[in-house]
Amino acid sequence: MTVERLLRQLWRRALRLVRGDTRSRQLHDEVVFWRKWFSTRGSEWPDDYKERLDPNFPLQEHIAKYVDQLPDNPVHILDVGAGPLTKLGKVCGSKQLVITPIDVLAPQYDELLNDFRIQPLVRTITGDAENLIPQFGHKRFDIVHGQNSMDHTANPLRAHPPDALRHQARWLCCTLSCGKRGEKRRLQSAAQVGLHM
Repeated sequence: MTVERLLRQLWRRALRLVRGDTRSRQLHDEVVFWRKWFSTRGSEWPDDYKERLDPNFPLQEHIAKYVDQLPDNPVHILDVGAGPLTKLGKVCGSKQLVITPIDVLAPQYDELLNDFRIQPLVRTITGDAENLIPQFGHKRFDIVHGQNSMDHTANPLRAHPPDALRHQARWLCCTLSCGKRGEKRRLQSAAQVGLHM
């Protein structure tokens, strides 16, 4: 190891100590956000709270329009960074949906669900957007969905298209990224939608 490289590593460690571990802090803040969301039944988004717990809520149109075109039934959907309750609707026309929501904070979300005595329609399991292939293999899902999950990854370049997610989906990879929640109001028109066939 060169002296220059050693000094860079020491400098990064010192900055982490001074600033705090940003990702750990962000993940902690995420759990705090969801605790408030549950305690207020959706906080500023009461409809979102109801929709996530509604077994008859339809799959969002930006995904549903592709589901009926798929030859498979049931349609398998991976929801990356799903939070404690997947945002995805649970029904779509004549197709049966099998949703696999994953999140690095799944154990903490289980505690929140228990604290608030909520039984999720589909339980989020532990999963990391950066390690999808080791966890699930290739082409296991028909659709891969991720919304507001980029800012929760340690290395976003390893977590989203064109690589990790594209290798998971047999048919469609849909990602939505709207920036940080605090910036959402300012960035509504700047929301990015990426579809990869």
